[in-house]
Amino acid sequence: MKIGIIGTSPRAERIERALRDAGHELMSGTPYDQVRTSEVVVIAVPWDKVDKTVVQMGQLGDTVVIDATDAPEDDLSGAEQLARKLNSPHVVEAFGTDAEPGDAIPVCADDPQAKAVVMELIRSCGYEPTDAGPLAKAGPLEKADAA
Repeated sequence: MKIGIIGTSPRAERIERALRDAGHELMSGTPYDQVRTSEVVVIAVPWDKVDKTVVQMGQLGDTVVIDATDAPEDDLSGAEQLARKLNSPHVVEAFGTDAEPGDAIPVCADDPQAKAVVMELIRSCGYEPTDAGPLAKAGPLEKADAA
């Protein structure tokens, strides 16, 4: 699968390594380029960089977006806020935890097809995806990840 990773944080590097080791093709370039050449884009930037990243990405079309950002303090989960900022139903909360192969990775999404794509992607990396419900359920998971 062709995957873009936006971000250079330790979390982004960990996700990149897992995806590369699983044999996925990692795309490079600007956020705009990555959206155009990838089936899935992982956003792993600090929350204060999200608005700039969203602008740089442009229109998403059907690209699936994995939210691996730091969770902001808000009533809505970061994934819900990101979905609104991107105006996309294809946002999935995943890869927010520091997991080892075989560990469970919770996945939240409102789009069943996007969730299925990400769950298969997680499985291909040697993790065990678990369906944690819609994006509205992502908040507690994000807060646990930040701890």
